[in-house]
Amino acid sequence: MPVAVWPATPGDTFTIIPNVTYYIGTGSTAQGTCYKLASIGRVCTIDFEQAPSPNYTLATIELEETGAWTGPVFSVPLKA
Repeated sequence: MPVAVWPATPGDTFTIIPNVTYYIGTGSTAQGTCYKLASIGRVCTIDFEQAPSPNYTLATIELEETGAWTGPVFSVPLKA
């Protein structure tokens, strides 16, 4: 679980903005295990800050046979 810590005193006001970034990789790992990003090989970074607008909440990636990732391609969810 990510944690951020900073000093605070009464009367302080903070604005917290989420930074939603995912790192997708492949391999045999145990669920819940923490890894250094550089140690897991090729990864695909999905940074929603790079999406065209906040409405683009879907990211599509593909793992090619070469082991390279394509994408992400951001899109807006279809309405039901």
